[in-house]
Amino acid sequence: MKGRTGRKLGWKRLTARIIVAVWFGFWAWFGIASGIGEGGSNLIFHLIFPVLVFALPVAVVWKWEFAGALLLTALGLVIAVGYPFMFHNLLPWVIVTTDLMLALPPLAAGILLLLSRIEPPQPDKTGGPA
Repeated sequence: MKGRTGRKLGWKRLTARIIVAVWFGFWAWFGIASGIGEGGSNLIFHLIFPVLVFALPVAVVWKWEFAGALLLTALGLVIAVGYPFMFHNLLPWVIVTTDLMLALPPLAAGILLLLSRIEPPQPDKTGGPA
């Protein structure tokens, strides 16, 4: 399978894109469902917030993959470190599970995209090392 640029989509790139798409889809659904459940003026906030926060990295990954990889990795690290400090009054298991759901997907996808850019050395025509 080839991407828009003609570059082959290896398993790392494909897996990272699937992770990002599922991550965005889940949090968009969660925001919409929460907004409908709460109703009132919160509906607009719950509809707009997931799209702005989660769709931006997805769009960057699809348009500029390397910049998206850096953005996802940074976003995952910021969430992983910042969330426990912001919500330190919650139960530890709540902090850990929420942090994993928020931070792990972009961090994993960003790392996979960065690793996909590292290509193994190609052997020369005689079969020796490059």
